[in-house]
Amino acid sequence: MIDDKLIQCALQDVILNARNKDAAHLNNPENQIVTLGYLVDDLLKSNENGKNEALIGFYANIGRSLKQLIEYQKQQRVNDHE
Repeated sequence: MIDDKLIQCALQDVILNARNKDAAHLNNPENQIVTLGYLVDDLLKSNENGKNEALIGFYANIGRSLKQLIEYQKQQRVNDHE
């Protein structure tokens, strides 16, 4: 039996390496929202019997959090210039 902890660490490394190579989205919540929109559109098109609803909802929550982050960052910039 393969050690679950070892698998988890290996997957985390793969995910972190992929994230670091994604320069278009790194620290760019606006682009992340656009891409989420494309992902959700594809999921909606193939949402037979509601099989994708949980993932669509999850992406919607991520999008909402990203919008809140954008608003927070804008407010911080305004506060920094006062």
